[in-house]
Amino acid sequence: MLLNISCAQASQLVSQKLDQPLSLKDKLLLRIHLLICVACPTLHRKLEIIHLAGQRYPLRDDTGSNANPGLSRAARDRIVKNLRQARENESDR
Repeated sequence: MLLNISCAQASQLVSQKLDQPLSLKDKLLLRIHLLICVACPTLHRKLEIIHLAGQRYPLRDDTGSNANPGLSRAARDRIVKNLRQARENESDR
């Protein structure tokens, strides 16, 4: 078994690790690569920070009250309107 993987393979495993548990083999391969590589540990930390921010963003409340966290009513209405328009345009074709 080859114990060193490419940076591209490592970045794929780092990304996968954020969404689902890795197999023991993949954990080992990623760990070894992160110990050897100079650049990938930085990428790994940055991806974890971005992932965490993405998980927390919907919980953010810009209105100052905790009554309705996430998107504002106006933003949700715009999204719904745009989705309906896109669906109508798609059905007209």
